[in-house]
Amino acid sequence: MDFFISSIWKRFETPLNGDVTVLSENAAAQAIRKSYIHGVSNVPLLFDTIGDRLRMAVDQVPDREFVIFKRDGIRKTYQQLLYDCEKLATGLLHLGLDRGDRVGIWGPNLYEWIVNINPSYQSEELKFALGKVGIKALISPAEFKKSNYYLSMLDIIPELAVKAEGKGNVAADYFPTFRHFIIIDQAGENKLYRGAWRYSDVIKMGTEEDRIKLADIERQIRPDDAVNIQYTSVGISFTSDRQMTLMSVF
Repeated sequence: MDFFISSIWKRFETPLNGDVTVLSENAAAQAIRKSYIHGVSNVPLLFDTIGDRLRMAVDQVPDREFVIFKRDGIRKTYQQLLYDCEKLATGLLHLGLDRGDRVGIWGPNLYEWIVNINPSYQSEELKFALGKVGIKALISPAEFKKSNYYLSMLDIIPELAVKAEGKGNVAADYFPTFRHFIIIDQAGENKLYRGAWRYSDVIKMGTEEDRIKLADIERQIRPDDAVNIQYTSVGISFTSDRQMTLMSVF
């Protein structure tokens, strides 16, 4: 499905030349002068970012339920989702991440679901994924069922072991862009891991300066910006990555 989606929403980098039907009269879309292919429809493509659409929903139906994650007993409205997104975004900014940096999520299906990494990956597969796209931060549970994600990370980034418990910012020789391992902790869980931040601590790190920076970044983001890298199977020894824009995600 991932490969199908990324193929259908293939972006053309060539300027409009009269042979391509303009699907949106949005002024911003015209300024960019690029086009997308989609099936026959009288409905124009949405030229918005995910943040734009979320804020529109919050303005219109703030208290409407957005998601029910039954396994963990989590229910969130649009307003609560926006609040959680802003807490995580400002926390990541506080750690030094910026626009264009890659953030990976490795683990099972979670509410906190950015590069999506197969939860069944072993050390060598994870090593390939981290290096291929230059991930700067990885968010993951410590373990799930028979998989121990923390031990797998120690296997490929032994530098984690020399850091203090609950503290990240790791310089890894093999992964020059990597800096932060963030472990999703459960409510009431106090366990700390060497070289890794707790998710619950990261979402509390954002300052007023980080919030101002976040607002500035949001003003710069365009629907044509890349937002997601998905790994897909194409019948080779390692998976292939597919980059998707904010607009193509819609």
